[in-house]
Parts: sequence; structure tokens; C-alpha cells
Amino acid sequence: MLKDALYFFMKYHMAVVKFFFFRHVEVVGRSNIPVGHPIIYSCNHQNAFMDALLIGTLSPVKITSLTRSDVFGDHAGRWFMDALQMQPIYRMRDGIEKLAKNEQAFEVVRDRLKKKEGILIFSEGNHGNDYFLRPLSKGSSRMALESQEKLSDSDIYVVPVGLNYFHHQRPFHKLTAVFGKAIKVKDYFELYKEHPAKGTNSLKSDISDGMRECLLIPEDSESYESKRKLINRNNESLGFDQLRANLESNSKLTTLNGKRDLLLSLGRAFGIINFLPLLLIQMVLKPIKDIVFYGSIKWAAALILFPFYWIILFTILSLFLGMKVAGIIAVTSFLTLILRQWLIKLSNVSH
Repeated sequence: MLKDALYFFMKYHMAVVKFFFFRHVEVVGRSNIPVGHPIIYSCNHQNAFMDALLIGTLSPVKITSLTRSDVFGDHAGRWFMDALQMQPIYRMRDGIEKLAKNEQAFEVVRDRLKKKEGILIFSEGNHGNDYFLRPLSKGSSRMALESQEKLSDSDIYVVPVGLNYFHHQRPFHKLTAVFGKAIKVKDYFELYKEHPAKGTNSLKSDISDGMRECLLIPEDSESYESKRKLINRNNESLGFDQLRANLESNSKLTTLNGKRDLLLSLGRAFGIINFLPLLLIQMVLKPIKDIVFYGSIKWAAALILFPFYWIILFTILSLFLGMKVAGIIAVTSFLTLILRQWLIKLSNVSH
């Protein structure tokens, strides 16, 4: 009961926070989601745990996210992740003795699908800041077909998903989430029964094609770096289809003019009231070598750290200065943080 309450609180809390964290969240293809059927979301993975939380806020159905086991941490962390419907998955690198635990995870998957909920899997098998789709593992297609075999009376659908960040590490940039055309798993089941490998590979190929249709830059190429530079704040006003078409034709798009040090310094100066949480974020980020986690940690700070800081700030100041003055300072703290991030964005900080 407590976990369910936390799940729905965080879902709607994140829906509010993303309004301030991103300049704009464009959602394309929401009507492609077959609500009322078991759904497997097959998503790319350009960020870290932030990806799963965002899909949770955008999905019209409750989802369970399959997450690599090493993210879960200690007992308290496991309880919290479980409350957010994150199910650990073990890989060969975790030790062959732990792979047997995946059967329990697959039982959870089948139970959630039976309830016509959603399962989220990152089919690339790893994360990275590249915009193009990396090769898919067979995990999502195999799981879909094995689940369809167990739930023969249901029509399971795989929905390709693409998350397209206009900046992977910095807030206040645009996010485009694209839900592709749903793929009916039963259409591959006869081939799977006759030739399991062929059926799995056929479904995997179509999932891969569907996911590419959800990405601004579907594939790696010699022109990738030049296209990547065009996914920036200058071109955020364009919708997904128009921007994707312009990236292909290399027309009507502009790159950033270069770093603006004055705006960057001014933006950082506006962080003075929020010095403590900003310092804590830097201390957390400093030892982390994998830059893919940076955006997710800042997202977590927006969800938890800053609201907690503002509550504490207001509470302490109200004891000495009164509630009115404390409220003004707390609101000023919030507004200067917004201004700080806006100025840093305008400074053209690169990816």
C-alpha cells in the first residue's frame, strides 16, 4: 500500500518537475500505445535512470522498468526502487550464479503483463549519449515471445520508443519522446514455434526498425557529428518530424555560435542562494567517470534535493525572520535557480 502511494506520488511529482526541468517536452505518437493490452516498451537509452522515470510519467499505464541489478544498492535503495516499479535484471558480468534470479524477474514481467500493465526494457543493453540506435540485444524480443507463449489468450504489443534529448547533461533544454507504431507479438509467434531463433531475430529486426523511426538521428554515419551539432537550442522550436527531415536534408538549421563566457559566469553567480545544494551536486558528480549519469543526477536533485532544501530554508528562516520574509527568500531561491539555468543554456555550453 505504501509502495503504491509512493509510486503515484512520484509519478505526478515528476510530471510537475519535468515542466521546470525541460524547456519543453514534446510527445509524439501517444495514440500508438495500445491501452487495454499488455505492453512492452522497447526504449533507447541515452541517459541513465532518468530515462525510466520519464517513461513512467509519460505512459498512460502503470509500468515496471527492467533495470540492471547494480543500480539497486543497499536495502533502503532496493525498497525505494521497488516502490518505483524497477525490477532488477542480472547480466553475465554480475556472475553466472545470479542469472538464475532472472526467472523471478520474468515471473514479475508475466504477472504485470497479465494485468495489462506496461514493461519497460532498454533493448540496447547499455546506455550512451549517442543519438543513433546502438545494436539491440535479443532480450526484448525473446521476452516478448516467451511472455506471449505463457499468456496465449492475450495480445502482447511491443511499442518502440525514442527519447531525444537536446542536451544530455544540462536542464532547460527540450526533450522529444516518440512512441512508434505498436508491433503485435502474435504475428511472429508461428515462426517462433517453428524456428525460435528466426522468430526472435525477425521480431528484433522489426523492433530495431521501429525504434530508428523514433530517433532524430537513426544511424551512425560520416555526417553524424555535424548532425549532432544541429540538435541544439536554436532548433528547439521545430517539431520532431520537421527537425528529422531537416537533419536528413541538412537545410534550414543553425549551429550554436560558440561559448559565451560572460553569460556562463553570470549564470553561475545567480547560484549563490542555492550554494549548498549546488555544491552537493558537484561533490556527487566529481568521482563519477561515466558522464551519462550527470543528467540523471541533476534530475534526481530537481526531484528531491532542491524541494527539500527550500523546505528547510523556509522553516529555519521563518523562525528568525517570520514566514513572510522566509517565503520571499525561498521563492527568490527558486527563481534565481531558474534564471541561473536559463543563462547557462544561453551561454551555449556544448554537450
